Amino acid sequence: MLPILLFGIGNTLRSDDGVGIYVCEQLQQRQLKNVVIQTAQQLQMELVEEMFNYKVVFVVEDSIAKTEAMLLKNTKIMNMIILGAYLQKKPVVKIQSILEAFKKVLSGKYHQLLPINKPAFEKGASFLNAMKEPVI
Repeated sequence: MLPILLFGIGNTLRSDDGVGIYVCEQLQQRQLKNVVIQTAQQLQMELVEEMFNYKVVFVVEDSIAKTEAMLLKNTKIMNMIILGAYLQKKPVVKIQSILEAFKKVLSGKYHQLLPINKPAFEKGASFLNAMKEPVI
């Protein structure tokens, strides 16, 4: 039995849908020992059968962000949820700074959408706060 499979699912031509592919490409560059990395646009039965050959399988895709965006009643904020998680891990800029920048660069007709961004950032950050140390 093989040790670990990291499987990224997504379509890089469709906005945030490519996050699983992107994450796997980034991890591929690290040349992790005992980790096989594969990607596909969608999960098919042949791929599921192959997963049974591994001791541990991690599937990376954007469904968590999609689900949370739907719970916040706006599927267009998936990228803010993902950005919130990223900034929790690597705080290269303050979330408040991003929110202030949005006010300056977005046309006034989009300002009614600004209040949903802060909860989206917070939701993404909460994912990492809830996670334990990664296996890899």
